[in-house]
Amino acid sequence: RTEHTDPMTRRISAHPTTITQATGGTEQCPPTRAVGPIGRPGGEPVASDASVITSEARAELDGWVQTLVNPVLDRHMSCYADRLDLSKKMRSADVSYVRSDNLRLFSKYSQFGLKIRNVKADVTTNGQVITTFESVYDFRGDNAVHSGVDPRTELRWKKIDGVWKIVSER
Repeated sequence: RTEHTDPMTRRISAHPTTITQATGGTEQCPPTRAVGPIGRPGGEPVASDASVITSEARAELDGWVQTLVNPVLDRHMSCYADRLDLSKKMRSADVSYVRSDNLRLFSKYSQFGLKIRNVKADVTTNGQVITTFESVYDFRGDNAVHSGVDPRTELRWKKIDGVWKIVSER
């Protein structure tokens, strides 16, 4: 179903994803198939392009979730661009910052449960996709448990060299 939020974006709601597994998996962000040139003059995607783009972004989001719950650091990091925005104050951060943060997370916990729901994907006029969702997480290790709800997680995706990569995480 497509909802028009404003003339600059297209919003498509997706189904919730639940994945809970222990370490040792081999999933990575899946490659997406290439699509042709996007949209009309001025960069606004046509409806069919927006639908293809959001489907690809949803597949990438599911791949990102898989690489988190099956934590193999290099595979998880393959979902990220070399530089990304992590907050309003931390723009164009090197991916090594995200890598060190995830290394600490993967070292502390051995089981990762994650449920995402209320997923929305907005296609921007420059061809990026903003995915927003609520995440319910339960991370467990030998001496640590971390669980809770993040009411709004935002990942911004951009196609770089034919592959969707995360360019912003908030």
